[in-house]
Amino acid sequence: MLSIKELRRERKRLFGETAAHPYVTVIVLYLLMYAASVVFQIISVYLQVGSGKLSAAAMLFAAVLYIIYIMFLIWACLSMNWYCMRISRGKTPGDAFKMAFKNILGYTVYTVLYSLLCIAAVIVPFIIFIVLTAVHGNTFLIILFALAMLLVAVYMSLAFSLNPCCYYDRGDKSIKETVKSNFNVTKGHKPRILKTMLVYYIPMVVIYAVAVGCFIYLAFAIKQQRPAGGIMVGLALIMVAAFIGAAVYIVWMLPNVITDLCLIYNHITGYEPESITGESRESIVSEDEKAPDTQEDTEV
Repeated sequence: MLSIKELRRERKRLFGETAAHPYVTVIVLYLLMYAASVVFQIISVYLQVGSGKLSAAAMLFAAVLYIIYIMFLIWACLSMNWYCMRISRGKTPGDAFKMAFKNILGYTVYTVLYSLLCIAAVIVPFIIFIVLTAVHGNTFLIILFALAMLLVAVYMSLAFSLNPCCYYDRGDKSIKETVKSNFNVTKGHKPRILKTMLVYYIPMVVIYAVAVGCFIYLAFAIKQQRPAGGIMVGLALIMVAAFIGAAVYIVWMLPNVITDLCLIYNHITGYEPESITGESRESIVSEDEKAPDTQEDTEV
């Protein structure tokens, strides 16, 4: 399996060779999602304020608008993942946006299906945890089922950590078969995937912890009407710097971690670029199960 240094070296090489602009892409997609959120909120407020009590037609329109908004967010996330997927395979990354749009309906169904599967896996320990907490059950059992719920959630997250890659190589598979391929492709590789993700996510958690910690302290100090002093001013500056740093870090982190996961997926499935081998091998489950190189001509 590729090491962190090897992933970093390969990623930098691919960023240069494919003439990709991953950081600009992240910023643009975030701005688009923010703009879509603002538009959705404005229309929602207008429907509520303008009509007082929502009519059936207004409620239907709001529901349709919400579905469109959610699908737009799914398209944006899928586009970013496939942008990095194409980078990892030395292909033109800009085609990812069109490909994601053509596959948005199928990927939405796929997302709902594996999300329900993840919820179903966590629901049993969660219900037991809630019941034990409500009846003031044994503390050890409460902690045990809380840990069980956490472990199951982590396991399912890792099992589906490469889901955009699996859908990219879906080929003729059904949605159900594509969901199953997630378990096959991550089998035996979850610790490596977790390590790769932690390398990127731990710094983000630390930065956010500093920012939120400063915010909570300042909010408590203001509530207690403490006089402003050097410590509060310093904490305010640290908080602002931490939030700005977190935003910058996310813009840098997302394309890097996604591309690294795509490279891991390519390595697991034995994918070799056409420029090296003359042909592509993109098997998800076994060597004799072939999948087309892209889905550019496949509409779901």
